[in-house]
Amino acid sequence: MRNKSLCLVGRQNIVFNEKVMSPRVAGESIVKIEACGICGSDRQEYKHGRIYWKSEDCGGHELVGTIVEISSPEYGLSVGDFVCYCMPRMGSGISQGGGFSQYAVIKNDCLVKVCRTIRPEIAALIEPLACAVHAMRFLKEEKNIAIIGSGAIALLLERAIYQMNIGQSNAPDSKITLFYKHEIITKYLNNLTNAVSFYESAFTKRLWDTFDIIYDCSGNEQAARWAMDRVADNGRVILLGIYRTEGVFFPLSSIMFGEKSVTGSFLYTRDDFLQAYRWIQKNSIMVEDMIQLWDISDCLAAFRQPSGNFLKSVLVWKGE
Repeated sequence: MRNKSLCLVGRQNIVFNEKVMSPRVAGESIVKIEACGICGSDRQEYKHGRIYWKSEDCGGHELVGTIVEISSPEYGLSVGDFVCYCMPRMGSGISQGGGFSQYAVIKNDCLVKVCRTIRPEIAALIEPLACAVHAMRFLKEEKNIAIIGSGAIALLLERAIYQMNIGQSNAPDSKITLFYKHEIITKYLNNLTNAVSFYESAFTKRLWDTFDIIYDCSGNEQAARWAMDRVADNGRVILLGIYRTEGVFFPLSSIMFGEKSVTGSFLYTRDDFLQAYRWIQKNSIMVEDMIQLWDISDCLAAFRQPSGNFLKSVLVWKGE
């Protein structure tokens, strides 16, 4: 079988290539890709060169598609199943291709069967929502919450927190402030969310606001440093962003005297993924409004568009 893939061959240089697929091994499926979201990490790869992609043709993990071939053990799956990729916390479950390919070879235990009534572009957001669900679970009794970010993860986290409050009678009555760089996200926020420009906050009295917990979804070192300054004593900073450097300076004395903590929120568990799936299946969390659809043939334009013009880009394979 020949496989056409979107390949990253250099910084800001993506092309389509074809190659013959190798035989799959036991416990793997060939999945025909129907849609795949462009993650913030994918955009980092495009801008700065390969970091996470093992090879030039393995990009795209927010994928959904149909199993066309399968080998045992099947883990309850079969040919024709509509599936999403549930990324393992260690290693990779994809051995050939990826979400930016016509086909991907994926370990069966990394696939989750989903309802065919969910459109592919909607199902592609189960994976990023799972990341937001995982971060949401760090909440304890905190009521004054800040989120830093202008992209899909920040918005999904905001919606997950509100959904948690609806679903749990003992959940805290959360007050959310979202600090944004790009104003586009403000069009999609809950009316209860207080939206503040991140840069404006540095020049007004908001500089002195403190929060019980701050989520940094931006991947911006300045934002992470600001978060540690603004979190209250005994508060926590949760890092979700994709940071390009390791050189973030934190005020160590402030952390020690204030008994503050910083924690990373990495990917998700299978339980997080299944919770995200249930919320999307039941329309408990809406994601359609944030999606910008692109045909795979327009992938270059999708990667090149400025960050302030969109929330979530999803590539779809049509007529292939």
